[in-house]
Amino acid sequence: MSKLESKINMSESVSGSSEDWVEFTTLAGLDSNIFENFRRHPVMLRVIEGTNYLSSFENINFFRNNSSHVVTKFLAKISSSDKVGNPLRLLTFYLNDKLLELNPTTLRYAKNWSNIIDCFNLKNDFPSLEISEIGGGYGGEAKVFFDLEPELNKKKKLILYDIYDLKSSTQLITNFLNKFEYSVNYKSLINCKNSEIKKDCKKLVISNGALSEMHGDLLNLYLSQIVYKADYGYFIVNFDSHSKPLGGISNKDFFELLQKNNKNPIWIKNDCNFLTSFDKGNSSVIIFGAKSEDVNNAIKSRKNLSLFEKLLFKLINLNFSENPSPKMLFLKILNKIFK
Repeated sequence: MSKLESKINMSESVSGSSEDWVEFTTLAGLDSNIFENFRRHPVMLRVIEGTNYLSSFENINFFRNNSSHVVTKFLAKISSSDKVGNPLRLLTFYLNDKLLELNPTTLRYAKNWSNIIDCFNLKNDFPSLEISEIGGGYGGEAKVFFDLEPELNKKKKLILYDIYDLKSSTQLITNFLNKFEYSVNYKSLINCKNSEIKKDCKKLVISNGALSEMHGDLLNLYLSQIVYKADYGYFIVNFDSHSKPLGGISNKDFFELLQKNNKNPIWIKNDCNFLTSFDKGNSSVIIFGAKSEDVNNAIKSRKNLSLFEKLLFKLINLNFSENPSPKMLFLKILNKIFK
């Protein structure tokens, strides 16, 4: 066993130490009956599929305000994600004269890619690219990228998509992506060294919370082997709540580590609407490798909600999540207005 192998302890992450997550993802990858409904299982709802309706309304609002955005144009194609796994929650709405039906988590993945595309200006200057996703879930975020890739990569430049995740998740991800004839490379910290074909690729590392749920040697290895070697990085981070209490680092610590390693990070403020209300709390967006001009343009396109929109979305969310009686809904409206 190499020194690197001996340091890898996957239990130094929230998912890796969760027995029910490891057990369920393994079974969902192996048993077709479980896979058929895996997205409504309590474990999946707790870890990934818990995105609420309020966040969906906020994301739909973004796409309506940016109707010509490449992600908006491909939402119908992206919605095919929700034909697999029988997700519990679906929202039906009109956008660009199309009737769409999407799950809140799929909308969240679509919004993430709109953030990445805008921050790194991928829609106008798409390089040969090696994407490293830390924590692939069931493959939902990767699937959205592959839906967009033909439009983004019209010059047919080299694209590699690597996922770093628990071994228990790989078959589930494979099964999900196979439904759309997509595939990824599964990598570990042991086999992450660059091959000759990748030398001319720019490297983008992304993580939707997974990196910031690590601590100890596992986190240090991901930072040194993957993050610091990348040209671009996009991270939704919750180190404060999921790493620091376990002896790890804070969001501020992560930002400062990127600075010390000459990554010139940008901490995007939560009021810039890169994240919805579901994500804001302890989570933040931290990126590196982006031009300030591109980030500023991305911020400008993410308009703040009006007070009316905030109230309306909260009330609709109450109706979806609690299904109150008309009388109770009226009382809640009054409470929101005069709070």
